[in-house]
Amino acid sequence: MAFMIDHTYRKDTKHQPRWGYQARGGAAPSSIIIHTTNNKNKNTAFNGEAEFLRDSPAVSAHFLIGKDGRIVQFLDPMRWQAWHAGPALPAYLNAKSIGIESHVSVGETWTAAQHDACTWLVRDLIAAYGISPELVDTHRAVALPKGRKSDPEGWENEPFYAWRATLSSPPAPQPPITKRYRARRMMISQPEKGGPPYFGELQPGEEVVVNKWYSTGMVHLADGRGFVKLSDLEPV
Repeated sequence: MAFMIDHTYRKDTKHQPRWGYQARGGAAPSSIIIHTTNNKNKNTAFNGEAEFLRDSPAVSAHFLIGKDGRIVQFLDPMRWQAWHAGPALPAYLNAKSIGIESHVSVGETWTAAQHDACTWLVRDLIAAYGISPELVDTHRAVALPKGRKSDPEGWENEPFYAWRATLSSPPAPQPPITKRYRARRMMISQPEKGGPPYFGELQPGEEVVVNKWYSTGMVHLADGRGFVKLSDLEPV
């Protein structure tokens, strides 16, 4: 199954820094913390959890995974540190980590789609930022003092670390997925790394097909012209 990143709930376009997040400071993230929303109420609405993480002045995350496998991105992991870890082991402080939340309340279990989406997202982030799989961990394992946190809910240590061990293996081939978009404005695409130095020009209203999505907010054009920002496109 293939997944896409949804930018509907971007935090940095609605709230200024220090509203649950701040500048990362130039260094790329080097670790990933897996969280769950841990609402005491079961069957909460996904949009309610997403709006809370977007609008809270005290906490945030980089991503939220829904029960259906939907992935929402609140913040660019390279540019911003989310306030998600709290006191933690040095390698997992906000300044060094990416926070991934999943929509799982206390007493609930993960869906298969959530597990698949989490695996896809973590693999993508590991590749994008050169993160070691050994630096992907649970919030309960890295929070200080020990025992301060219990999440991720519904994912015990033994199966979690068995899953983490698979991250070192190449991912299974995924079926191709494409989607048609329309350019919002005129833009010049960025060339593909290692490819020919070709800059394709997109005209306002021009329709394009996207075949790859990245957690950085960039997408790849299926016609080979390179990369553009997803925010500069609108679905057709």
